[in-house]
Amino acid sequence: MTHTESDLFASALNGRTALITGGGSGIGFGIGDAFAKAGARVVIASRNQERIEAAVAHIRNACGQAMGQVVDVRDGDAVQAAVDASVAAYGGLDIFVANAAGNFIVPFEEMLFNAWRTVVDIDLHGTSHCAKAAQPPLHTRLLAGGSSRSQPCARSKVGPVARMQRRQKRA
Repeated sequence: MTHTESDLFASALNGRTALITGGGSGIGFGIGDAFAKAGARVVIASRNQERIEAAVAHIRNACGQAMGQVVDVRDGDAVQAAVDASVAAYGGLDIFVANAAGNFIVPFEEMLFNAWRTVVDIDLHGTSHCAKAAQPPLHTRLLAGGSSRSQPCARSKVGPVARMQRRQKRA
């Protein structure tokens, strides 16, 4: 029996659970849709209930498993509740994508400080809340012999900077 590339992709994430913040639209929605097509159970997290409902309906209509969670990543307790609900519904968490982002489409010099603060709260503090809430169930799954993935974009940047700072202190 030969398998096509699409056959292999269709089962690549079978049995895995993925939570995606900012999953109701844009890149997050695309990630959730792709993960569902690869067999994952998807949790769509967003501030916007209507976007969540549309994304979950789209995934379910395409024969995927999905649920939604209203969450504002600026609220650490809300992020923790979304992670807890995901684990309760699907028995664990294998993949976490911290995709929620805030932005204002204006020239920087025209951006009000409160707008800047909102971007920092969502993009920086929100990512921190996500990593903190997701780490325990991801670690539990990994210790149980599974495979887990967490993809906050900041992680790839923090590691090299921290290593560079340690090297400078030794010198």
